[in-house]
Amino acid sequence: MQLFLKNTLLSFAVYATCVGTGFGQSSTEGRIEIDIKDGYENESCHPIGTNGMVIFAKSKKSEDGQYEYKYDFYGTDLKLQETKSEMVDKKLYSTHTIINEDGILEFFRGKKNTFTIIYADKGSKSFERVEGVFPKKFKFESIIKSEKSLLIVGRIKKEYKLLILDYKTGEYETTDIRLPDNESLKFEILNFGLMEDKKEFFISLKLRIDRKHSESYMLVYFDKGELKDAVNVNTNEQVNLVSLVADHIGEDIYALTGTYSNNNYGTSIGIFFGKINKGKLEYLNTHLYTSFSNFFNYLPERQQAKIERKKEKAEAKGKELLYPYLMATHNILTLNEDYIYVGEAYYPTYRSEVTYNSKGQAQYRQVFDGYQYTHATIVCFDKQGNKKWDQIFELNPGYKPFYQKKFIRTIPGKNTNTVDLVYASYNKIVSKSINSDGNIVRDASSIPIETLNEDDKVKSSTSEVSYWYENYFLSYGTQKIKNMADRNTRRVFYFNKIKY
Repeated sequence: MQLFLKNTLLSFAVYATCVGTGFGQSSTEGRIEIDIKDGYENESCHPIGTNGMVIFAKSKKSEDGQYEYKYDFYGTDLKLQETKSEMVDKKLYSTHTIINEDGILEFFRGKKNTFTIIYADKGSKSFERVEGVFPKKFKFESIIKSEKSLLIVGRIKKEYKLLILDYKTGEYETTDIRLPDNESLKFEILNFGLMEDKKEFFISLKLRIDRKHSESYMLVYFDKGELKDAVNVNTNEQVNLVSLVADHIGEDIYALTGTYSNNNYGTSIGIFFGKINKGKLEYLNTHLYTSFSNFFNYLPERQQAKIERKKEKAEAKGKELLYPYLMATHNILTLNEDYIYVGEAYYPTYRSEVTYNSKGQAQYRQVFDGYQYTHATIVCFDKQGNKKWDQIFELNPGYKPFYQKKFIRTIPGKNTNTVDLVYASYNKIVSKSINSDGNIVRDASSIPIETLNEDDKVKSSTSEVSYWYENYFLSYGTQKIKNMADRNTRRVFYFNKIKY
């Protein structure tokens, strides 16, 4: 039997208390500031390795029925190399910016299922532009980019469709997303992603049986859209998968992980790890959050002790204590011969709004106010799906996104014997390194995001971080800065080059 503990403890605010220690010497190598009132909006930063970076922005006002989309190309020295612009009809709106090793792709949608793609080549800084039309009544849902195509999932009425779109010509092929030997259309898509080798991709589906039970499947496709395998990954009717990601780990062998629940609702109660071998599920091992050693360490000691007492009482009655969570699941990482799950926990927040009717009477309603992120959990699994260790650390991005977002970035190629992660916390960058025994061998390192002017005082700041190249990162966001010498205040978009 299982016993639920309601997720009320997450109402406690969590504040990062990381102090700069031992992730190597860190410094701000350079900075770009852009005045928020420069006539552009939606500024975003896209690192392109040793080619530099691109700052992308859209004009706030249209001219002759078109918006300007501006691309500023910078070198690694943060010096502007070139600016290019594309004019786009104001009736089109950008839905995705996709970055890969070769270029930057901006995907626009319009009325009557039209689309426009602008592709900026990183090396030559040349632009390619194509236009097209989706099938009639096609409802766009999600998109990823393979080496050669855009992979788009959507629906026509109740039927899921997969579009393989050549982003340089605008031509595409359409195929049905169906479960073999099953005519039911009552399924939902859990996840959709590329395998690491980029030669295959997966779509994970959830087929609802009733209010409490469901079956989940992993569909594996070749990069051109041909279905390779469809595997039922639910062997326990008490387990309902909430999220599922997968990766190719050998010849026709796949590792899969994600979160699960004991019902068909959106919250999860634990993490699973499984293996598919030559089209068959070899195992799917589940692990409750309440079975982890460190999962609740972000909470005050008093609250941790309360959970532990409830857990002991449940176990004495032959029950399991369940603690429901929302979790943003990352792709699978490898650490020597083991596999690493990274997830970011969050919960919805609400605020009260008051309106008055014609009689002057107040009417209150609850309005969604974004997701509050609390902590990240790192779990190590061996080849048999057994949990070896778990770690957590607090997350405090400084704002609440209105959609599921992943704040943590992996430091690639740094050390095969550790998991190296970096993320932004308010106006700081935090780094962690965890070894194969689950120990944090380099404690949280915290670096102030400087303005490079000793007279400046940062009054407010938002920040994100991306890996750039070698041992460099980009931190970027918005800041309100007051200069204590001239007493002037400015609001800027900033881009800092950070060296580790």
